[in-house]
Amino acid sequence: GSKFAIIYFPSQINFLRNTHTMAENQKQTEVEAAKNTHSFNFWDHFCDFYSQSFSAMTQSIYHEIGYQLKLQERSSLLVVGGGPGLGPSQLLPYLKPESEIVITDFSPKMVENAEKFIENSMEKKSFSGTVRYGIADATDLKQFRDKQFDRYVASLSLMHVPSPEKQVQEAYRVLDDDGMAIFVVWGREERCHLFRFPGEVERELGLAAQVKRNSPFDLSKGSTITDMLEAAGFKKHFSWFTTKKLFYHSGQQYADFVASLVEAGGIFDLTAQQKLDYQRLLTEKADAVLDNHDLLGWDMKFVVALK
Repeated sequence: GSKFAIIYFPSQINFLRNTHTMAENQKQTEVEAAKNTHSFNFWDHFCDFYSQSFSAMTQSIYHEIGYQLKLQERSSLLVVGGGPGLGPSQLLPYLKPESEIVITDFSPKMVENAEKFIENSMEKKSFSGTVRYGIADATDLKQFRDKQFDRYVASLSLMHVPSPEKQVQEAYRVLDDDGMAIFVVWGREERCHLFRFPGEVERELGLAAQVKRNSPFDLSKGSTITDMLEAAGFKKHFSWFTTKKLFYHSGQQYADFVASLVEAGGIFDLTAQQKLDYQRLLTEKADAVLDNHDLLGWDMKFVVALK
C-alpha cells in the first residue's frame, strides 16, 4: 500500500504512539524522559509563542505542501518538525480517507499541543483515516522501518538540526521506492526581511557571539540542498522560491514582534540599553522598507525530491 509520513524537529528520544491505544503511563514515562533532555528546552519554551504568532503563515505553507505532494494518490505520510500542529492539520483534507499520517516533533510540548489542536480541529473531524503523534529525531528515525512511507514532509526544520545531511539520508531511507519528500527552508536572504533584520542587528550590536548559530539561510544558497539529496540517493529534485508578505503598519510594530520572539525563545539576554538599541535598529530597518511602499517579506525555498 502507499505510505505518507510527517516528521517534526529531531530529538534524542524516539517515541511514537497511537493516541487511542497507548497506555497513559507509557506516554507519561516517555514524555518525562524527553523533558529531561536539555536540547528540548528551547522548543518547549517557544511553543506557545509559535502557536500564537505563526499560525496563518504555517498553515499557508502546508496548503502548498499538500497541493504539491499529490497526497490524494498516497496513503501514508510522515511529518518531521511539525510543531504545534497548525500546519499538519491542513494536510488532512488532501489525504485519502484510509490514509495514515504520523506527526512528530523534537519537542514534547510541541507534540502535546499538536495532538490537542488537531484532535479538536474541523479537519480532523472530517478525516476518517489514522493520525498518530510522537517525539522523533529527524536525523535518527530508528523507530521507522526502511521504505515505510510514501511521502515525507519537513517544513522549516532542516536548517535547525545539527546535521542536515543525516536528516536527508533518513528521509530517503524511510521512503518507499516511488516516494516523495518535500523540504521547506528559509529562502533568499535579501527578500526575507522578517528574519534577516534581526541577524543584522545582532551583528551590529555584537550579540552574534551569544547566539552561536550558523546562518539559517545557508541551505537555500547554491546547490547545498540538492547536493545532499543526490548524495543520499534521490533521483530527481525540483525547487522554487515563495515570498510571503507580512503586514506591519509600522517599523515599531515589527520591532515589538521580534522582541517578543527573542524573549519567548530565550535566545539571548539583553541589558536595558541593548534592548533599546535592538528595537531602535529593527524599527529603522523596517521603516526603510515600509517607507518605500513595500511590505516586509518572509522568503522560503521549497524542494521536492523523488526517490
